[in-house]
Amino acid sequence: MKTKLTKFLALAITTITLGIFTTSVSASTTFVDFQTISGSRSSDSFGWGYSYDIGYFDDAIQVDVDVLLTGIATTLEHRGIWENGFEDIWSVDATRFGVAMNFNLDWVTSDSDLIVNVIQSGGGNLSTWPIEQNWGPTHYGAFAAHELGHQLGLFDEYSGGAVDLDHSERLNSGGLMHTLDGGTLDYYYDDFLSWHTLNVVPEPSSFFLLGYAGIALVLRRTRS
Repeated sequence: MKTKLTKFLALAITTITLGIFTTSVSASTTFVDFQTISGSRSSDSFGWGYSYDIGYFDDAIQVDVDVLLTGIATTLEHRGIWENGFEDIWSVDATRFGVAMNFNLDWVTSDSDLIVNVIQSGGGNLSTWPIEQNWGPTHYGAFAAHELGHQLGLFDEYSGGAVDLDHSERLNSGGLMHTLDGGTLDYYYDDFLSWHTLNVVPEPSSFFLLGYAGIALVLRRTRS
C-alpha cells in the first residue's frame, strides 16, 4: 500500500511540476493586443475624461497614450523632453511588481487619447501645456508625467487640486501627483496590475489540475 501510494504521489507531484512549467512558459510567450481603457473623473469643480491603451507583449505591460498637439508649434526638443519625462518616470522593471511596465507617449495627428493646446508660457493643466513653464526647465519632463497621470485616471494630491475625495489620506503624499519632485507611488499602478491579473496571468493548466486530481484520487482509495 505504501509503495503504491508513494509512487502515485511522486507521479502526481511530477505532473504538478510540469503544469507549473507549462504555465510559466505560456506566460512568457503571452501576447495581448492593445485594449482602450477610458472613463471620467470629477472632484468638486474639476472634471475630465481619461483614455489610454493597454496591452501585453515583450514580457511587459505596455501602456500607450496618444497625444495630438495644437496651438503654437513645438520643436523636436520640446516633444522629446515631454516624451522622455513621461516614459522614464512611469516605466518600471519587473523587480518592483513582478512584471515590467513600459509607458509610451506617441505624438499623433488623429485618433488621439488627448488633445493638448500648446502655449508659450505660464501655468498648465492636462489639456494646456506651456513650453516655458512656471516650474523651470528642470521640471518640464515631470510636468508632462504629472499631467499624463490624470490621463491615466489619477487625481491630484495637493491642496486646491483635483483631489480624490474618497482618499483624503493621499493628500500631500510626496508622490508625483503631489509634487513634481516626487516619484510614482505603488498605488498609482493598481489599475494596470489589476488588468494584468485579469487578462494575462494564466489559469492553472490542465496538467496542474490533473496533478491535484491524482492526489485526491489516491487519498480517496487509501481511505476505502
